[in-house]
Amino acid sequence: EKGSNYRKGVRVVAARIQAAGRVEVEHHRGGLDPALVDRLIGRMLAIDGLSRQARAHDATYRRHRGFYEDVIRAFNRRAMLDFAFLTIDGRDAAYLLGMVERGTYYDLTVAFVEDFKNLSPGTHLRNELAKRLPESGIHTFHSHGEYEYKRRWATEFAPLVRLFLFRPRILATLSRTIRFVMPRALARLERRALSEKAR
Repeated sequence: EKGSNYRKGVRVVAARIQAAGRVEVEHHRGGLDPALVDRLIGRMLAIDGLSRQARAHDATYRRHRGFYEDVIRAFNRRAMLDFAFLTIDGRDAAYLLGMVERGTYYDLTVAFVEDFKNLSPGTHLRNELAKRLPESGIHTFHSHGEYEYKRRWATEFAPLVRLFLFRPRILATLSRTIRFVMPRALARLERRALSEKAR
């Protein structure tokens, strides 16, 4: 049970959203019709294209699109997909993409249209979704990323194991080398230099 400050914050965000116009939360859970999934992906990509993250890292977001499309279709085939959208006056403002397994909701990514930033649409959508999940047997909401703002609503930080996958391509091999091999090699060289200096 969260404190009064948290509950007040939720009410403030909700009031701000409601004052902006007609508000709807659209919630879809797999397995969905593939044609509907295609439309939802299109809406997701449109929101991504108008988000702060996409404007700052457009090339990165373009590379990630294929990954998320594959993930969405794979989870939908397993009836694990969870897709929520927030619309304000008929305009998509935010989405939250997740998956559900064994009573646990895992959020995968969230984005909102930068024009709605002052309304905190992503926060409002997450709050609204959290209210609905228990009705369908969801007892745990797991949000990725150790961000300080999540302390306002999370009960604890869960330990995770990070898994890095690299394609069998030259650029992927180079990325793996830079990310993992070179730091270890440089650390060994530094220890050796310090050892020789100490003699």
